[in-house]
Amino acid sequence: MVSPPVCTPAEPPSGAFLLSAALRARGFDAVLLDLSLEFYMGIFEREGAGQVSKALELLRGRRGGFTPQTHRTACGFLHGSLVEESRRTGWRTTLMDLEPPTGSHSPSRILQICEEGSAPFQDLYERALDPVLDELKPREILVSVSYLSQLAGAIDAIRHIARRGIATRAGGSLLNSLRETGEGAGELGRVLGRLEYGDGGSLAGTAPGEAMLNRLRWPLTAGRTDYISPRPVVPFAISTGCFWNRCLFCPDRTQPFRKIGPDALVSLMEDAPGEIVSAGPVIHLLDSALAPGYLDEALPSLRRSGAAFYGFARPSRDILSGDLLERAAESGCAMLQYGVESADRKLLETFDKGIDPDTASEVVRRTAGLGIRTYCYFLFGLPGEGPASRVGTMDFIERNAADIDYANISIFNLPVNCELTERAGEFGIRPVRRLQGDDRIRLYLPFTTSGESPRHEVRRFLAGAKASRPGLRSVLTRTPRWFRAAHLAMLEIDGRRSVLDPRFED
Repeated sequence: MVSPPVCTPAEPPSGAFLLSAALRARGFDAVLLDLSLEFYMGIFEREGAGQVSKALELLRGRRGGFTPQTHRTACGFLHGSLVEESRRTGWRTTLMDLEPPTGSHSPSRILQICEEGSAPFQDLYERALDPVLDELKPREILVSVSYLSQLAGAIDAIRHIARRGIATRAGGSLLNSLRETGEGAGELGRVLGRLEYGDGGSLAGTAPGEAMLNRLRWPLTAGRTDYISPRPVVPFAISTGCFWNRCLFCPDRTQPFRKIGPDALVSLMEDAPGEIVSAGPVIHLLDSALAPGYLDEALPSLRRSGAAFYGFARPSRDILSGDLLERAAESGCAMLQYGVESADRKLLETFDKGIDPDTASEVVRRTAGLGIRTYCYFLFGLPGEGPASRVGTMDFIERNAADIDYANISIFNLPVNCELTERAGEFGIRPVRRLQGDDRIRLYLPFTTSGESPRHEVRRFLAGAKASRPGLRSVLTRTPRWFRAAHLAMLEIDGRRSVLDPRFED
């Protein structure tokens, strides 16, 4: 199992990690090699001693000093080295992205420049991939592509592996999303070769309907696993799909909601290497939204694991029921990510978000009061959103700034396939469809409302708000640009529980 460059070097690639763990639980040796981590560390280690080395030491430190301010400084040194790398190779490289000179959306153009020999991976193959292939002599390699930022690396890695005479197939969430809800999936087969769709069940011969993640063992790994994080991060999911599953602009509403259950977490963590357990792991819950009942059921297992955890939850009345949040805090909850979206009730009702702004405010306030970090997501530019709606959402942020630790401010993108796109005319939306012969892949469509793109107006509004809103500025100052969200769950924030918990001390 190969995860190509690049995805975050703060934690294992979740899709590849869990598939490898599921295959091992079924008797298969699916060794995971994270080429993304190897790629980044190759760049950073070329710097030798100095500021980059000190930055890595701080970002991996377990004994305090991991604050938003020091984090920003350390990331700045790492980013500076990547800027130099970008100048050297012509490939734009950041701590979360890798973009070839042609851009990332045209598989055929990416393949062309890889065939011309301009991809910056040959040293990576010689140093990190070829020795593993020589040792393991695999029959087949699955190249896991979860993000667009991995597409170019996947295309070039498959070319290199093919030259060694080893069979490959590509899979992962990017491929699944493009086939089910995007455009251009056919282009991937022409550049990646054999494709593997779904959750990997066909690899193990599982019965129809059986969830792969119900059975897990700690995956076998090759290469380095020294991720850039104070604590080891363990990807896991209590459920797949979304229990709400009503939002009009959600592209994944066709995905069934399935329970994974806590037993898989218990078996995974009981099988974890001693160095992971002793380092005080942090579990990254990958659920689209934590169903309160499922979270309640999983809390004993989470507490038993001795790990901290974080994940997405809906800021609705359900999460406030009983003492769920109190018990989550006591069980190690370090952060909850809330999709607040907007403070405009009518807008939220229109798109069937199932969220009330007053309830969301109460949820955020109560969560923060329990020492759990809050990471709130706000979405501007929804069709029908006027100036008053935007101002109202900014007012929400100002009123709750003391309880919002981090914020993600984004502008609405229209998915290629979702109910809102199907009903675009009802909402005054005019999607811009692809032209014949366009070979680009995409998950979102450009669109206009009333003949104009709302994105331009929203950008102007947000720029003004960042300059004039002190509460917003304080939240954004605390919010790191890089290493989201794993590091955000661990940063030292006044009034929030530290992941440097006595349970984890030597």
